[in-house]
Amino acid sequence: MARQFKWFKLIGFTLIGILIVGILIIKIFSPYKKHLAQQYKSISNTIKINVPIDSAFAFMGNSQMAARWSVYINHITVLNVSEAKDGEPGCKRRCFYNANERGIRWDETILEVILNKKRQLSIYNMQGFPMMANNLVTEQFFEKIDETHCRLTLSVFFKDKEPGFIETFKTELASFRILQIFKGNMSNIKHILETNPK
Repeated sequence: MARQFKWFKLIGFTLIGILIVGILIIKIFSPYKKHLAQQYKSISNTIKINVPIDSAFAFMGNSQMAARWSVYINHITVLNVSEAKDGEPGCKRRCFYNANERGIRWDETILEVILNKKRQLSIYNMQGFPMMANNLVTEQFFEKIDETHCRLTLSVFFKDKEPGFIETFKTELASFRILQIFKGNMSNIKHILETNPK
């Protein structure tokens, strides 16, 4: 009986050790971190696009284009078209993962727009996700390189609230998948804008 207890104890300590090491690995390598010129943690990705900045800005403000460039969103529906113009502050839109609009979906409201500089959107009413968090914001940030080149950065972060340990860990865990989606999206955005933007 004593030997059996020792084995259970050893297995228990081993599992706890593996769990702790796993958590540390996720925390160390997570893409959810502070980036240059940021005072907060985010999941971010940047790409250079060979088009003028105003072309990239207009393209990213058009909800209908998401079906062309997103590797995750099937389509976006603007919810208050009579109250706010698509891509402008106050615009509310619903993002759908599936064409039949079942399963994963979420809502966004455009909070801030600075022409040819940035567009910031709140994320809420998330449905069907294995992990969810509140107070998330996504941002499109544009930098002019010259008359025919710009940089686009997509990022997601918490706004107006510091996440607790559990929310932070969930975000660190999800950040690997989110960064993968960002990279796929931005590769498509670059290809479309540089070859067939219309």
